[in-house]
Amino acid sequence: GTMNRGGGNRQLGRGAESPVFRGGNKGQQQSGMDGSRDNKRAGGGAQMSVGQMNEMARKKGEEERKRREDEEKRKGEEQKRHQEDEERKRREEAKKKQLEWWHEEEKKEVPKGTNGKILMPKPKQSTTFSPVEVHASGGDKKQLEKIATLTYQLQQAKESLAVTTRLCDERKEQLDRAEKNARELRAEARDSRQLSEKHLRELQDIKGKYQALQKESAQTNDELRRKTDQASGSLLMTSSPLA
Repeated sequence: GTMNRGGGNRQLGRGAESPVFRGGNKGQQQSGMDGSRDNKRAGGGAQMSVGQMNEMARKKGEEERKRREDEEKRKGEEQKRHQEDEERKRREEAKKKQLEWWHEEEKKEVPKGTNGKILMPKPKQSTTFSPVEVHASGGDKKQLEKIATLTYQLQQAKESLAVTTRLCDERKEQLDRAEKNARELRAEARDSRQLSEKHLRELQDIKGKYQALQKESAQTNDELRRKTDQASGSLLMTSSPLA
C-alpha cells in the first residue's frame, strides 16, 4: 500500500499540470494521467504560455464585440425598415381614404346651379389645402390621382411661399431699420448744418460790428487830426512876427 501511495505521489509530478488531477492518493493516479492527456489533445491546456492565453482571450473578446456590433446594427436596420414600412402604410392608407372619399363624393347628386361641378371641401388630414374643383363625371381614377398629386404640390408650393414671405418680411424689417438710421443721420446732418449757418451768421455779425468800429475809429482820428491842425494853425498865427 505504502509503495503504491508513493508511486501515486511520484505520479503527481506529471499529472499536477492537469486541473483534473489533485493530490496523489491511490486511485486518483490514473485519472491524473488521463486528464493530462486530454489537455494535450484539447490544444495545450495548461501547457499554453501566458502570451498565448492572452492572445486567445483577446481574439475571443474581439469576436464577441464584433458579434454584438453586428447584432446591434442588424437590430437598428430592422427597426428602421419597420418604421419606413409603417410610414409607407400610413401614407398609402391616407391616400386610399382620400380617393375613396372622392369616389363617394363623385357618386352624390350634383347640386343644381353648380354647372356640373362639385366644390370639394378641404380634405381632413391637412388644413393647408385649398378647395379643389372636380368634374363629377366618369369617376376616372387617374384623374383623381392627378388631382391628389396637384393638391399635394399646391400644399408644397404654399409652404414654400410661406417661407419666402417670412424671408421677405425679415428683409423688409432690415430695410426699415436701415431707412430709420438714414433718417436719423440726415436729421443730425441738418442740425449740424443749421448750427454751422448760425455760427457763420454770428461771425458775419461780429465782422460787421468790427468794421463799424473801425469806421468810427477812423472818423474819430480824422476829427482829432483836424482839431490838432486847427490848434496848430491858431498857435502859428498868434506867434507870427507879422501880427
